[in-house]
Amino acid sequence: MNSAARTDLLGAHRTEALARAQYRSLRSLAELPDHTALWPTHGAGSFCSAVQGDERTSTIGAQKQSNPLLAAPDEDTFVRQLVAGLGAYPGYFDRLAEANRRGSAVLTSAPLLPALDAGQVKALPASGGQVVDVRTAADYAAGHIPGALIASVSDHAHPAWHANALGTYRFWRDIGYAAGALVAGILADAFGLNATVIAAAVLTAGSGLLVARWITEHPTHR
Repeated sequence: MNSAARTDLLGAHRTEALARAQYRSLRSLAELPDHTALWPTHGAGSFCSAVQGDERTSTIGAQKQSNPLLAAPDEDTFVRQLVAGLGAYPGYFDRLAEANRRGSAVLTSAPLLPALDAGQVKALPASGGQVVDVRTAADYAAGHIPGALIASVSDHAHPAWHANALGTYRFWRDIGYAAGALVAGILADAFGLNATVIAAAVLTAGSGLLVARWITEHPTHR
């Protein structure tokens, strides 16, 4: 919306030729009735747009009024304006065309990950790697590699503990929603908005502490 697709993603050597082709394409589209709806194939803010915007839908008539590229008097002006509006884009975009041309590799079996010894794991963060600890939260808290990330409620936990932890969280969460709404209404009527905000904060913190304490005191459910 209010722009056009960028033409530099296939390489600088094709930018101008594609921009000229796009000029002819847009002029053809502009001949459609003004009420014709436009639904872009890329969402608002996409890097695939020459100039990022925030509109999601439009019409031919609206774009004739607001799109500066459609107001360009000739092809050369259009190309200059389009190219001048091209900004930065993620580096992997340069590899997309060739990757799509080759297609995905066919895997005949699950790929095997090479084993790492303790020294290699320790050296990973220094070389830009990231260690993810997939053990349970209690095991992580008991000891872990400095800088390692924890996978929340790990899929490697025992299924019974996994279900129990999620059920407990959702139970207290829903009770908190219901109780919070009731108490907030009563306090707002009796004491005003400020007291209500303070009470809601205290209740939220209290319910969170209760859940954390319950999970900590029931390690046998892991």
